[in-house]
Amino acid sequence: PLVSAALASARPIEDIHTIAYPEGTRSPSPALNANAQPGKFRYDRAFLLQFRGVCRSRPDALQTLHGTGL
Repeated sequence: PLVSAALASARPIEDIHTIAYPEGTRSPSPALNANAQPGKFRYDRAFLLQFRGVCRSRPDALQTLHGTGL
């Protein structure tokens, strides 16, 4: 499937401010990542929800929101 091909070529993000998103895709809130360390980023709800139609399965190792205190 298309998603699997995209994930196979995925690589870690070192600097979130250098990512160019396609037209029509919003970027994460800059305020959340003003002092972010490389590889340690926060994503706002609106940014994440725009992918809800594409990302349908939950990785086994992903912590629940309850476990994060949200």
